[in-house]
Amino acid sequence: MIKVVRPPVAPAGLAPGDALRLQHCADYDARREWHCSRDGRFTFNKKIYGCPSVRQILPQAQYSKCCYCESKFRHAAPGDIEHIRPKGAWKQKRSERLNRPGYYWLAYSWTNLLWSCSECNRQAKANLFPLADPAVRAIDHHHDCTPEDPLLIDPAGP
Repeated sequence: MIKVVRPPVAPAGLAPGDALRLQHCADYDARREWHCSRDGRFTFNKKIYGCPSVRQILPQAQYSKCCYCESKFRHAAPGDIEHIRPKGAWKQKRSERLNRPGYYWLAYSWTNLLWSCSECNRQAKANLFPLADPAVRAIDHHHDCTPEDPLLIDPAGP
């Protein structure tokens, strides 16, 4: 697997995501039960986490390869902005139903974004985010992700 060296400073195009993160956190606190239900969904602004600067910087940092399968695919498809920790919902195992909410507070976080081919993003990984110990999962913005031990390798991780 290639080591992804993401530039340490987030692109300016992600800045509007700070206000949306605060809005999502306040909305979650006000409507916690709804957001944890099957119907509870946040609305994310793809134009922010998929802004032109992110779509330019990530492929460069990843040698124009998918963060998971390492295929060079840009000549055939533009690619997807992948959220390592899924923003809307997550699964510990493929056979499980989706758990809500996802890591909504990280939707616009530079350290949670990578570039992937659509096959890996939409089919292979999708909302899968297994942890070695699911009991330590950060279930909302009041919890720290540091104790999590993901079973999927983050190519830009430590």
